[in-house]
Amino acid sequence: MTMTRLGTALIMMALLMGDAAGGSASVPKQPRREAPPTLMAWGKPLSGGPIRALFIGPACTLRDATELARRLDLTVALVPLWRADAPTPEFPPETDAFFARDADAFEARALERLDAAVDVIVAGNCDLSALPNVVQQRIIERVAAGTGLVLAHQRTENPGPLPELLDGLTWADAPAAATDGALDVIAPPDEPTRSAVRVAWHGEGRIAHIAYPGDPPQTHMLLRMPFNPIYADTAYLENGYSLAAKVVRWAARRDPAFRIAAIEDIAPKGPEAEEIPPGFPDEYVQQMRDSAMRQPTRPFMAHFTEPLGERCTLSVRLRRPGSDTQLAYESVETVPKGAVSHALDLLIGAGDYLVDVWLTGRRGVIDWRTDRVQVSGWPELQSVSYSKNYLLPNDILDLQVEVRSIFSASRTCTVYARAVDPLPRSGARGRLVAEAMQELSGGGEAMLHLNFADMLAPVIQVEVFAVEGAPRRFAEWELAGADRERRLFTVRLPLRERDFRMAALITAPEEYNARAYMDVLREHGLDMIVAPCSEAAMVHAAAAGLRFIPEIADFALPAPPAGKTRQPCFNDPAYRAACMSLLREEALTYWAGGSGIYSLGAGNSLGLGAANVCQCDHCLADFHAAMRQIYKQPAALGAAWGTTILSWEDARPLDPAAARATGRLAPYLDFCTHMDGVFTRFHAGAREQVRVVDRQGLVGFRALEDGNPYHGYVWSDLLTALDFIAVAPLPGMQASPTIEKIRSYQRPGHANALVFGDVFPLRNETLARWAPWHAALRGFSSLWLAQPFGSADGIVPHGVLSPDGQPEAQLIALAEVARPLMAGIGALLLRAKRPEADIAVLDSRPSRHLNDVDPRFGTGVLEAEAAFAAWFDTLGFPYDFIDRSRLIAGGLSAHRLLVLPMSRAMDEAEAVAVRQFVQEGGAVIADIPPAGYDVHGIPWSNPPLDALFGIARDGAPRPMTLRRAALDDKELDLFPGALPRVYTDARIRENGATSRGEGFGDAPSRLWLYREHAKGFTCLFNHTIAPPNPGATKEEDGWRNALGELLQQAGCRTALEPYVTTLFPGHAARFQFGEAEILALLADPGLEDRAIKWRLPFPKRSRVYDMIQGTLLRRPARNTVRLRSGGIALFAVLPYAVKGISIVAPERVAAGRRLNVAFSIRTDGALPGRHLVRLELLDADGAALPHYSRNIVCETGDGAMYMPLAINEVPGRYQLRARDVITGVENSILVQVDGVM
Repeated sequence: MTMTRLGTALIMMALLMGDAAGGSASVPKQPRREAPPTLMAWGKPLSGGPIRALFIGPACTLRDATELARRLDLTVALVPLWRADAPTPEFPPETDAFFARDADAFEARALERLDAAVDVIVAGNCDLSALPNVVQQRIIERVAAGTGLVLAHQRTENPGPLPELLDGLTWADAPAAATDGALDVIAPPDEPTRSAVRVAWHGEGRIAHIAYPGDPPQTHMLLRMPFNPIYADTAYLENGYSLAAKVVRWAARRDPAFRIAAIEDIAPKGPEAEEIPPGFPDEYVQQMRDSAMRQPTRPFMAHFTEPLGERCTLSVRLRRPGSDTQLAYESVETVPKGAVSHALDLLIGAGDYLVDVWLTGRRGVIDWRTDRVQVSGWPELQSVSYSKNYLLPNDILDLQVEVRSIFSASRTCTVYARAVDPLPRSGARGRLVAEAMQELSGGGEAMLHLNFADMLAPVIQVEVFAVEGAPRRFAEWELAGADRERRLFTVRLPLRERDFRMAALITAPEEYNARAYMDVLREHGLDMIVAPCSEAAMVHAAAAGLRFIPEIADFALPAPPAGKTRQPCFNDPAYRAACMSLLREEALTYWAGGSGIYSLGAGNSLGLGAANVCQCDHCLADFHAAMRQIYKQPAALGAAWGTTILSWEDARPLDPAAARATGRLAPYLDFCTHMDGVFTRFHAGAREQVRVVDRQGLVGFRALEDGNPYHGYVWSDLLTALDFIAVAPLPGMQASPTIEKIRSYQRPGHANALVFGDVFPLRNETLARWAPWHAALRGFSSLWLAQPFGSADGIVPHGVLSPDGQPEAQLIALAEVARPLMAGIGALLLRAKRPEADIAVLDSRPSRHLNDVDPRFGTGVLEAEAAFAAWFDTLGFPYDFIDRSRLIAGGLSAHRLLVLPMSRAMDEAEAVAVRQFVQEGGAVIADIPPAGYDVHGIPWSNPPLDALFGIARDGAPRPMTLRRAALDDKELDLFPGALPRVYTDARIRENGATSRGEGFGDAPSRLWLYREHAKGFTCLFNHTIAPPNPGATKEEDGWRNALGELLQQAGCRTALEPYVTTLFPGHAARFQFGEAEILALLADPGLEDRAIKWRLPFPKRSRVYDMIQGTLLRRPARNTVRLRSGGIALFAVLPYAVKGISIVAPERVAAGRRLNVAFSIRTDGALPGRHLVRLELLDADGAALPHYSRNIVCETGDGAMYMPLAINEVPGRYQLRARDVITGVENSILVQVDGVM
């Protein structure tokens, strides 16, 4: 027999014997499984005791110091900076002991902490040159004396003692003790950019600079993000802290006497290349190597840099990115003193792993390291392909999996695929929603089909494993040691039910600290985030259990235009085309995985406060085309504008100053009105582009506060063009006209949001209790928290999270009061009908532009609207806004009173509608004489409403400051509120009206000109309106009473009539849901947190339910409401009593199946009307599983739904609870969930 044939025979024998030996191998002792994993205590307890560390950095990044101290034995002192480039705030916070209020206090505090015993100073994500020179000098002195200095994410931009010292040092690569076993594993192995650690010495002190690539993060001072943040796995978070711990330890001169030098894979590798006979098939060679490596455990060798100076123990942990499962091994025996290596046996299969090893002595951890280990073996995945890139809730995903083939078909493996979502199970996270497996003999190709039904999460992870042996129910430790591929899939979920929700606006949700903060926000009731679009943000939001609203566009201006052109211009064809194309692409990206809600950005504005933009060639051409449609001929345009225009190109807008000086307002108003339309049409076009991709998508944007008319916000038109507007209340303007306009104009299906945080901060717990109900009672479907936490760029005053991410009192209060709102009451209010108010307030956009350019009466439309709104709120009368289109379309038919606040610009069509309203019995009141101009700003020669009001004008308006006034021969205080002056028009006289009052200034004037008509009446106050004054005078009470009498004369009713006529100190609202009449009382948040005791009696035998407490009032006629400032009370009046809820569901259900539920409302005999039932599934600990909760509308008291249980639902007895939201009546039954065998 030749040598070649002999070699072949020996190899064949070895292959066969390898199979036989492998088949009879015993299963090793299982390691301890930890899922979810504990944090990695890299150096805790640390041999030699704690390191004394002083951290300097932006306050909102110092969570890194706290988290490092959880992993490394540290005593921590902090020097927080207000922001990266400023130690102290420009405007000190009202009360905050955490920060130094000024430079002197900061300097004293920093020096005090630098003078304490410190082993190492850590400065991260800050501009060192911004520190006071004396502080920089003290740091230099401490380092020269031996204190270590660690730097990361440096932003130094200016000279200073410390930057100059650092620039002059000689830098070198870090020694192995500072980086070995940590630096190379802080990011995925395919990172295109790498981090480095450079070191230098100054005197006796060690200096280390962790040089991270890219821009500094927003919320970290020590860590970096992977280049692709979608792979910012917690494994790399822990590895990042490992590197930071090693660098801090080195800088503090705590070098270990011996370290772990390497972890070596010493498993048999099979024949070397030179041992293989020529021409031998590759499959046989690989099989030989597989057999050599095939054993119950895989041997590794830990090597040490020096012989151990004491007896130690070795601890090992096995991790994989993307998996919560960790396998922890403890060594059975100690490593003897003097050892230079130690063998480790790990239960590990083919694949890529992170192997963590700790060397621990008598006094704590001596050293640690992490290595990437790639294990070859069989079964080994060679390729996995998927039939789809996204999924529907009910779908099939086909997988084609190739396992490396081997020579012997007697060895089998199972290809196991599973899909897991991030939603919680009882006591754990991660629901198994689909699985499939297939057995292969000797490898080859497998075809698997994952069948999905009723998916609930927007993102799932699909994992594919190759496990040796026959198909079975695999333990997690088996899967942790098997070759694996994974991929994330987005899921196209339907739009969520119409319910009240809370969202946070976050700028960098991909960062580790931001994700930790998102967990805190979710735990306190928030269920959405709004963030700049990125797939990483979508994935990490889903992992936190939050739905993602992407900002898919940015149409905001960074600053007001310097001239008369807007860059970019909404009329620029190239810009529009680029935007519309990008919108389609972005909508396609988030069509699956998102929330179905798309934001077109924040701060969208026409001119950002700049008037008369844009006048580029595109906009002027568009403007000329619009004027051609209105005026038909240039001569007609010139006549209207009071000038000569020979061609359309001669038509140029006037700026406000020129329009004011010449009295020619039409060129200004026409252009403003046209550009308002440009802004609206651009956003309508943007919505249509998104709807091309997502026909059900909700599209809108976050608006600026409506403090000036140059933003382009015509609310009625925007709410026709878009699906939502997010807006903040104006600071100091609790009765916000903007909010009431959005409420008045919204239609079913709108998803408008009220924003608190930056513009209108939740300064205290009272405002936090009030805010969600303030939004819900006005029909807003969500509350957004802007800037819930700060960043390296600055602290957020009154943020709901502290700088280290802990919930502030405001967030705790918000979560408490929002709980019933988000548990069904919000869904009910959004579905309930709010009766149209008796009062309608005209929203005249041309009048706003006119009063802005001609402010002769000292107040604008917005201020006048706010003053009227505040008085109506004070007197308890609900009101709606109405715009021109609704007015002329007969929109006043359901109202009894029309209010014209500073409505100086009205056209004939509006005047006709107002006159018809009065003829039919309506009443009209106005502050300043209305309709002196048409909607173009052209003065009427015969104002169309003067006859209706019974007034005459003796020339152009003559504003006059009132010094005092009388009404019905009694002194009247018209100066209670914020207006410094109250103006009247001294050239108005009676012409059919009766003057009830008189004003006195430079000359007498007529006030409260009242005219009775056949059915209705009109009243012109002829003075501007000041808002109410909390400390009202006797004369102001006279004004209040006169206004109240006028409203009652018009037939206006308060929200609480007929139950009570006394005024409630806050906001009252009435709703109708089915047969239930719902009364809401929201106490004023400005009542200094005093208790409110107020009677709201109902008829003696009525069935009245307290919706917050969920109880039937025993004595409705004696009902007394007790509320704190900002508190809520809700009562439902029904014509029948609800006696209970019947639930029908199976006694047992298998995990992975639908739990079908039917229920019905039981009454005292009457047929139940429309109800809303809240269904919840509670685990054995009594905690509701939120993804199964549903609000079901029951038109006649009956309803049904199902809950899709996960395949790995924890077996046990669950409680199924049904609660009628209107009455609080509830019932529950027990259901046994059986596990999958």
